[in-house]
Amino acid sequence: MNKELIQNQAESLYGDKPVFKGRENPCHWESRSVAVVMTIVFWDRRNDDFYIPMGKRGIACPDEIGKFSLPCGYMDWDETATDSAFRETWEEIGLFVEKLLFVNALEGKVVHKFVDQPWHVGHHPSANRQNVTLNFGVVVECDDMDNLPELTNEYNEKVGEVDEIKYFNFNKHLKGSSDEDIAFGHQHVVEKFLKKLDII
Repeated sequence: MNKELIQNQAESLYGDKPVFKGRENPCHWESRSVAVVMTIVFWDRRNDDFYIPMGKRGIACPDEIGKFSLPCGYMDWDETATDSAFRETWEEIGLFVEKLLFVNALEGKVVHKFVDQPWHVGHHPSANRQNVTLNFGVVVECDDMDNLPELTNEYNEKVGEVDEIKYFNFNKHLKGSSDEDIAFGHQHVVEKFLKKLDII
């Protein structure tokens, strides 16, 4: 194929200038927000069970009230995405992620961690509020499921942000569950995370 023919085909397909979602000028100064999500998994290898802490969204939340979600929220000024994910986890379910990782690393129980970089970036315009979502995650091996870390909502940024916190058994409660109970499709986020790690 000669170069001129290729150029003519390109012109007929694409025109002279790029068009971005119907706009010739791509500049749009109302930027999309950056959200973070933290998936923490406690893995009982002996029984091949996974326990995930989630919080029930209270009346102080802007949407999905009454549904359970993973710790999530928006990045603030002057913090990294990792800082934001750690802060949201502390505020919503009372888990100190850095300390959790330090203690369990010494015991060789940190199986996987995506805390410096997200394991998945969601950016499709069909997403909730068109958020760009950075997904972080940790998998910690836990032998005694009766002694999982205590959860609390006492550090909520706003009163009524999280009403109830509990551990969900992935196989019994999250796998195949409906969006009527879980906010933002977070049950699918957990499943996608575990599949990415090739442990389900």
